Amino acid sequence: MNDDLDTSAGCTLIIGFGDPMHGDDGVSWQVASLLAASLEDHEVDIRMAMQLTPDMLEPISRADLVLFIDTAHNGHPGEWTCEEIFPGIDMREHSCHEGDALQLMEFSRQIFHSRPRAVLVSIGAKFFTNSNHLSRVTEEVIPKVVRFISEMLNELSAA
Repeated sequence: MNDDLDTSAGCTLIIGFGDPMHGDDGVSWQVASLLAASLEDHEVDIRMAMQLTPDMLEPISRADLVLFIDTAHNGHPGEWTCEEIFPGIDMREHSCHEGDALQLMEFSRQIFHSRPRAVLVSIGAKFFTNSNHLSRVTEEVIPKVVRFISEMLNELSAA
């Protein structure tokens, strides 16, 4: 995991965002932590944040692939989706954060003239209460999401 914002060109940038003190909203932090431990052989920069911020634009612009991990407030608990994001998609239907990932990708395109591939993994949540614990149903989906992301990155690095 890299705490500074110096992403090397050509790598994958993974950003898990949400509030780990609001129940299932912290699931992305759990997924990102497990990915950091399991993806040591990949050229990957993994970050965790409470929210997406403009200081992420430059590292986004230098990545080949940006993978956002978020909690879906409209999703069904224990279910998750993975979809490519690009201008024209209304992300409010999928993310708790009202399209922030799409906005960052658009700003990166406008400011840095970059167009990295972007993917959003949205994990359905059960509760968003003031707690640092995940619901059981959300906790149970974490290994599946980690395995999926790991396999996706393995396939991309083999290509």
